Amino acid sequence: MAAAFDPSSNDIVLTNSDGSISIKKLNGEDINVLYGHGGEVWQAEFGPDGKRIASTAQDGIFRIWNRDGDLLQSFEHPAKVDGRIRFSPDGQYIAVSAWGRNDILLLNRDGDWVTTIQSPNVVDIAFSPDGKNLPAPPLSAL
Repeated sequence: MAAAFDPSSNDIVLTNSDGSISIKKLNGEDINVLYGHGGEVWQAEFGPDGKRIASTAQDGIFRIWNRDGDLLQSFEHPAKVDGRIRFSPDGQYIAVSAWGRNDILLLNRDGDWVTTIQSPNVVDIAFSPDGKNLPAPPLSAL
């Protein structure tokens, strides 16, 4: 299970092994449950405004949801996506890593593909604070 805070509130998003995503208040109170992944959800992240949630799962499909549980977009890469997700600070872009291809996929805020960045042995991804750079540490750097 993975967890992430909503940067605009004290809500959290939790991934589940049954393919669902739980949104909860910090005190544990349920807000909503999102259904749609086929298999364990590996990562879920709130966008900077807290209105959107991006997720990846065992089914290899990247999804974008709203807080109400509506699926806004899904994206499937031939190599599958492996769970690393990062929103740019302004929320205009989403970076997601592709399993087995050493690719970082850059998508726009709606989940449409923009470009693919080659980076060997991706283990995590991050945007610079200004959102203009996307360093990805290789496994050998750890």
